[in-house]
Amino acid sequence: MELLRKLWQRVSGENKTTGIVYIIYGAPHIYRHIFDSISQVRNVTDLPISIICDRRAAEIISSRDQSINLICKIGHDNDIDRRPGKYQKCFKPKLNGLSYLPYDTNIVIDCDCFFNKSFECLLSDDYDIGYCKEANYTRSWDHSPYIWPLNSGFIVIKKNKEWFKLYDTTVKIYNDYELGICTIPWWSDLRQLTDQWALGMAILRSHTITVKIFPGGWNVRRPNVKRIDSDIYMLHSRFHKDGNYRPTT
Repeated sequence: MELLRKLWQRVSGENKTTGIVYIIYGAPHIYRHIFDSISQVRNVTDLPISIICDRRAAEIISSRDQSINLICKIGHDNDIDRRPGKYQKCFKPKLNGLSYLPYDTNIVIDCDCFFNKSFECLLSDDYDIGYCKEANYTRSWDHSPYIWPLNSGFIVIKKNKEWFKLYDTTVKIYNDYELGICTIPWWSDLRQLTDQWALGMAILRSHTITVKIFPGGWNVRRPNVKRIDSDIYMLHSRFHKDGNYRPTT
């Protein structure tokens, strides 16, 4: 009887977990908006929160909020930036952090993302990964937008076999370009080698994963606030919509 109960739980999806995940590391000023983002997300959902982080971030978070599940896994040898040259940002630890996702359905968001509506309406069983497209407009709205396949500031990941396949491909792509095994002629350096670029390339190479593209109002960069023709459900910026810098608490 117990075996049948467990089998039913597996088939029906009962006991599957859903939660919010932040990935933070490095100098504390980089994730200085983390507590404000958490405060706002708690206004729109009761889902549990986990933070994948390095040791310093774990100490900072635990000193202010002990209710958050901390996964202190960043800071190992495989997080070392091996790109030739010097760069201000390295997204390799964020990519590696994705290997420690704690839930069956993970809502991964950046610490400068601020929701004013619950994203739970976007959660369903008909896709493996969901996200908004990345679009950075350098001039006017109709002037050749510079588009990346996705923005990883808000991404829903179902931790299933398709995700594990996709993640392995993403890591391989990142490593191949980091080590110079593969190159892109028009990249003068590797500053554009990021977690979201590698993930986008891996999605393009997959023939089995089911992807859902969320409406753009769920991930809006502040420069595009006046350009979009929809409601803004999440502002992805360290600034308010009016352009004033968002203070931290």
